[in-house]
Amino acid sequence: MLPSDTSKNTLKIYGWRAIGEECLSRGFEFFDISDESPIQFVGFCYSTNERKALAITFRKNELQQTPRKFIVEDLNNKSATNVRIKDELLAIGDQKLISMGQLKSVVFGVTQKSNSIPVSLLRNGKLLEVNEPIALLKSGVLGKSDLENLRREIK
Repeated sequence: MLPSDTSKNTLKIYGWRAIGEECLSRGFEFFDISDESPIQFVGFCYSTNERKALAITFRKNELQQTPRKFIVEDLNNKSATNVRIKDELLAIGDQKLISMGQLKSVVFGVTQKSNSIPVSLLRNGKLLEVNEPIALLKSGVLGKSDLENLRREIK
């Protein structure tokens, strides 16, 4: 049991470390994390430092609102895309977007079988359905050295 005065940052470190330890114990070298709340995290394990992703950055302040809004802030130099900056993503496949963890989970599942994903979005007030290409990212996941740093934070 953690003390009642445990900071949000300390809780985050505990959550991240737990995910890293679980991935390592299952034989994975890399992991990624999505913070759902200050005390809830979703983790993903990878065998290499590569992962398939939308490669889209969302406005953080919009993600912290209730309900969350997934407003595109940056396309991160993605060359093939049907999404534009300021689009609001509403659904991936047939699932309404609720959280970043859910978004990553859906993308993780779909990209095992496909190199694109159906996206419902609002652009300039118009509802659009697009098929968004998936990017292969060769960075952005955490590894053993990151886990070692987390271990040092919590002894």
